[in-house]
Amino acid sequence: MPDAATARDEVFVGRVAELAAFRQALAGGPAAPVLLHLHGPGGIGKSALLRRFTAEALAAGRHVVSVDGHDVGGRPEAIEAAARDAFGDDRVLLVIDGFEQCRGLEWWLRTRFLPRLPEHAVIVIAGRLPLAPEWRRDPGWAPVLRTIALGELPPRDAGALLTARGVPSELHASVLADAGGLPLALSLAAELALREHGWQHTEDVASALLEALAGEVPSAAHRHALRLFAHARTTTPELLRAALPWEDTAALYAWLAALPFVESCQAGLYPHDLVRQALDEGVRGGGEREYRSMHRRILQHLVERACTAGEPLAVEDATQYIYRVGDVKRRYLTFDGHGQLVQDSYRPEDRAELLAMAHQAEGEETARMVAFWLDHQPQNFAVYRSRGTARPVAFMARLGFATVEEAELAADPMVAAAWERCRATGGLAAGEHFSIVRFLVDPAAPRRPSPAMDLMLQDCLAASLRDIGMVVAFSVWSDPDFWQPLLAYADYHPVPGGDRRIDGRRHALFAHDWREVPLPQWLDTLPAAL
Repeated sequence: MPDAATARDEVFVGRVAELAAFRQALAGGPAAPVLLHLHGPGGIGKSALLRRFTAEALAAGRHVVSVDGHDVGGRPEAIEAAARDAFGDDRVLLVIDGFEQCRGLEWWLRTRFLPRLPEHAVIVIAGRLPLAPEWRRDPGWAPVLRTIALGELPPRDAGALLTARGVPSELHASVLADAGGLPLALSLAAELALREHGWQHTEDVASALLEALAGEVPSAAHRHALRLFAHARTTTPELLRAALPWEDTAALYAWLAALPFVESCQAGLYPHDLVRQALDEGVRGGGEREYRSMHRRILQHLVERACTAGEPLAVEDATQYIYRVGDVKRRYLTFDGHGQLVQDSYRPEDRAELLAMAHQAEGEETARMVAFWLDHQPQNFAVYRSRGTARPVAFMARLGFATVEEAELAADPMVAAAWERCRATGGLAAGEHFSIVRFLVDPAAPRRPSPAMDLMLQDCLAASLRDIGMVVAFSVWSDPDFWQPLLAYADYHPVPGGDRRIDGRRHALFAHDWREVPLPQWLDTLPAAL
């Protein structure tokens, strides 16, 4: 798949010290770094610098292997597959970009994967956040690690970038006053200045560019394709064909790839985060009815792929799209936790910490019920661990039942209420079962949106899409009034008589019956916004 950056002229200025460090690594020697880590905020120019590193390495005769976090996510097997060729050449350069997408694997990378590379390999990792402190404490990595915090371009280099982009020198001062030294903002500002043949003061360069761009969008199909960017994790040719089946999607895809704010990876195209929200809010028109129809076609494509492809990223694509639309993302998701936490299974040594978290976040009764279910269904607990320490910071349980034992009914009134509802609506046939999301525990933000809750919501939805034989999905919420709009959006409704008081707080049972509203109908009725 072509890199979107190659669809337009690549401009590179400055970064003299960073290039010097990389050239030292390529040259080798006793004091040369083996691992360079670039970190900085979105739009600071990490990917452009990596492309320059790659070009210099190739010119020096190095074999380059590139891994994009957008392609591999947090999956060791995906990184192993993407970097397979790095193990066959002693003079390899391994580049990992978008590292924030797979930061939960730092321990594995540091201790298991990277030490297996050839002796003279050079490694470059780029991401938004610094590496965990354990890298500096590791006696094997500390002497050969060079950390580079990328900052904004100084005025001289920022001006050189504008010149290279064709912006007249008389506009530099006013453009720099609004765009600062952030390379992406400078590139977008240059695009806007050239389109408008001048510069008008703006505090939001991305939105201003999109407003100017909207007047030049060739058709309603192009507008819809732009809005698709706001929600889809990546846009692929297949997704574009599903969204707009009667259009020339090959031409649409090429047009999207050439836009100045678009990046690419093996999985497809995606907009920079700085412009994702502006795309949804600023690029309207083309018919809202047609947009809603496109939205449903996209949902159907992504969910069918999630259910049949067997790829973890296919599930992530579907769940992120569903949760990104409308007010869902603004009211119930933080999108701050990617890379900070890693989802894992329950380990027996976690027990004391999970019980303490349950007691802290909810209370003594909840902790007692958590203890019961850890004894009876430990395999159905998901534990969310800190990327640096691997210690549990949050957890959830999604219990499953083909039938319910008397001891289970006595131990947990919410499971008893779910079983009563299930029996009242026809019971379960052979091969059927129901699930109940029983605990969503994050002591750092009890009952409110948080990075951990982001992951829990995504995992709950993903499990519902892929759980064969599950006919009724229940979930328990200890602040139901706050979460009810989100649950209604997903067609989960309060169960009559399903409220209980636990730890002095109202707990409410919600349900979606997949026998009454099966997946195709659910997709058709899922609104484009709350």
